[in-house]
Amino acid sequence: MSKVIRFAFDAVLVSTVVAGIRRSSGITLATDKIDNEQVRYVAERYLEAGEWVMDKSVDLLSQSSFTNRKVS
Repeated sequence: MSKVIRFAFDAVLVSTVVAGIRRSSGITLATDKIDNEQVRYVAERYLEAGEWVMDKSVDLLSQSSFTNRKVS
C-alpha cells in the first residue's frame, strides 16, 4: 500500500511542476492531440490536480510570515 501512496504523491508532484512550468512560460501539454477521449479526460484531470495543488500552495505560502511576494 505504501508504494501506491508514494506513486500517487510523486505523480501529483510532477503534475504540480507541469502547472508551474505552464504558469511561468505558457508551455503546456497538448491534451487536444490525444485521440482517445477517456485518456484525454484522465490527462486533463491529472493536470487540473497539479493546478489545484499549485493554487493551494500559493495561498498557504502567501499567508505565511516567513514569505513575501516579489513583484517584478
